[in-house]
Amino acid sequence: MYMSYFLSRIFQRWFFRINTKQDYTNVTSPDLHPFQFDTGLFIRPLLFCELRSNANSHEVIIRKIFWGYTKCIINKNKEEQLLDRLHEFDNILYGRKENTDSLINYWVDYSNPLTWQFWILIAILLVPLIILYFKIDRSKVFLIGFFGYNVHVFFTFIDLYGINRGYWHYPYQVIPALPSISLDTALVPVAFMLIYQLTLNHQKNYYIYAIIMAAIFAFILKPILVNIGLFRMYGSINYFHLFIGYIFVLLISKCITWIFHKLYNPNFSAE
Repeated sequence: MYMSYFLSRIFQRWFFRINTKQDYTNVTSPDLHPFQFDTGLFIRPLLFCELRSNANSHEVIIRKIFWGYTKCIINKNKEEQLLDRLHEFDNILYGRKENTDSLINYWVDYSNPLTWQFWILIAILLVPLIILYFKIDRSKVFLIGFFGYNVHVFFTFIDLYGINRGYWHYPYQVIPALPSISLDTALVPVAFMLIYQLTLNHQKNYYIYAIIMAAIFAFILKPILVNIGLFRMYGSINYFHLFIGYIFVLLISKCITWIFHKLYNPNFSAE
């Protein structure tokens, strides 16, 4: 029994002095590394249990001690790798913050309320909302509003994805932190809400009208915005890619609206 304890203490001190000259076995030491701990805290219970069970094999004890140390090293390496990854993420985030600050400075210099581009974007934001207030069918306001909200959400997702990937951007903005708020919040959702309302009230084919409206936005409106400097495209992105994005938004918004309304009213049909 004493031989087992003696061997374990020798192994303990030998193991912890391989890569360091400091004694980390004292948990109260001010030099204690945050990922190291008093090995006795985990050795002693192990030995106690082994001795209480009247184990006579020293080899079993040493093997368990070695396996315990090995797991400690593996856990320590994993924690260090996690800290390295988090540190790398922090550096990326810091670089992104610097880019955001540069865009805000650009907005202060070139896209402030003293520029005509700012007031064009204000008009694009407010005029569609005013039109919607007077034109929306109040008997279907929740259905049409839910559809418009879906358009707004998915169009915003696609727009932010394109901005983050560097496919396009908006040099002039109403709010620096929300670069495409005029299109995402007002113009595109309101236009498709009115198209959806038209197809509901007059029994028209939604998909035909939606494709026509998507083509108008992709091949007419976006080139105009590019020519006056309100929209920029980069790389191999072209207007056909934008058209595909509009089609996706219209299809997924229509599908989700249909599913939810079908759950509420099984006899509903919005073709």
